[in-house]
Amino acid sequence: NQNLLRAHKNANFMLENTNCLFNFTNTSATEIVCTHHLDAPENSTVAGTLLGGNCTDISSSPQDIVNVTTFKTNLTSVVSLIKFHKIPLPLVKGDRLLTKFCLKTIVNDAEDSERYYVKTPFLAESLYDGSFDVTAGT
Repeated sequence: NQNLLRAHKNANFMLENTNCLFNFTNTSATEIVCTHHLDAPENSTVAGTLLGGNCTDISSSPQDIVNVTTFKTNLTSVVSLIKFHKIPLPLVKGDRLLTKFCLKTIVNDAEDSERYYVKTPFLAESLYDGSFDVTAGT
């Protein structure tokens, strides 16, 4: 039993191979789906949070236009669903509006202590005409 406890304390906690797909075909369900490969004990938990900025300057919180839900789909996969409540548009024709935010995906141990995390930066660009684009990893 003591060996099992020691193995758990030294267990790997890792998120790898982040892949984000964008679904902007349905404006009522505009979302980004990010998946990660998970290498962690079975009793680990996951969480996601959105931060303002580009993952290096996270002094501000993101605008109230997005939220995130993060969960395990199985023992080796984590999914974060980032949903846009509204698409911010510039007020002046010809202008563009840039919104930077950061997804922090966290792996916790069974005691809910943070053991590992990955930050993924996003840049959302919207134009006066209603067009919208998001880039991950910038």
